[in-house]
Amino acid sequence: MKLKKPLNAGLFLLVSLLATAQTPSFLKGNEVQAYNQHTSEVTLLANAAVGEEMARMTLNGHIRDAAKLADIRNLLYEQEIRKATYHFIHPDDEVACYESRQRIIKEYRKPLVRKLFLAGEIVGSYNCRMVMRNKDTLRLSPTQQAAMAEVAVEVDQRLKDDPSMDLRGYELAAFRKIMSARQVDFYLTLKLHDEVMGQMTASWTKLKDHQLDYGLDSTAVAAELYRYHLSRDKAIYLNYNNEELRNESVRVINEAAPLAIRRINAIPAAQKAKAAYNGSFSW
Repeated sequence: MKLKKPLNAGLFLLVSLLATAQTPSFLKGNEVQAYNQHTSEVTLLANAAVGEEMARMTLNGHIRDAAKLADIRNLLYEQEIRKATYHFIHPDDEVACYESRQRIIKEYRKPLVRKLFLAGEIVGSYNCRMVMRNKDTLRLSPTQQAAMAEVAVEVDQRLKDDPSMDLRGYELAAFRKIMSARQVDFYLTLKLHDEVMGQMTASWTKLKDHQLDYGLDSTAVAAELYRYHLSRDKAIYLNYNNEELRNESVRVINEAAPLAIRRINAIPAAQKAKAAYNGSFSW
């Protein structure tokens, strides 16, 4: 018989397993017997679950490395095969079936999150992911990348256990252990860039609107404004949980502020003085 269409990957895997009748080595305990007695059903359930998850990742498009995607699929398949056996180990006990499947999910969670993170999937947290996206720019060593993956795994679990956790505090402590002070500073430059650019533009607009840009070179002022807002935002970010240190850091930065910022900061006082003058003026 000649097939009109080639078998898809999932069906090919199913046919191969049925043909060879080999019991996967990753099965444990009573999973082996359940698999051997219900091979076709277990495999179909596993392939359906894996196919759905792989379709989601493909649509998201975060993972572009085919080898890494295949590696993740293999681990997912192993997890789903083991989960599927419990439909037949506990056919009449929904609670036992659910608890067993949850145990399998927990067992595979860390290795899966680690593989997903290193492959480019968004897991763990935005900051962990951003560090890895910029690993070449930050010049992270393989050891640092592996350590960052462990942080992502830990953050992923902690957020599930406590969604209101102090994520910034945990991440900053972890990043400072993994990266050098220079790498952390460079990371914050990358992280805060868009926000700082917005502040820089707003400051320049304010100068123009109040006609305070006289005698200033726009290119030089733009650079000064960027450096000012960046250093200020870094100080606030790094000392977010220490009000005294944060205020002191900002005070020092403000004292050394460029002329453009000093002019902007003087606007409220000038407006107040003008209002007072106009209010007291009489013929």
